[in-house]
Amino acid sequence: MEFPRGCIALNNITLNGKTGNFALHKPEGKAVQFYDLSDPRNFFLKSEIEKSEKAYAHKHPAKKQSDKD
Repeated sequence: MEFPRGCIALNNITLNGKTGNFALHKPEGKAVQFYDLSDPRNFFLKSEIEKSEKAYAHKHPAKKQSDKD
């Protein structure tokens, strides 16, 4: 299965009575698809999301608040 670009990770939410981490994607002209990131079948998607988050954090480092206040 090839996972689409543009998935959104949803962490610590309840969906259909189950709390956990999920990803969602809405293909053009189709219904929203949800992926349970704790399901081993979605390991590839989870690892791609983690790589994307690391790349974003590297490109846009968090700014530290100054102690001058």
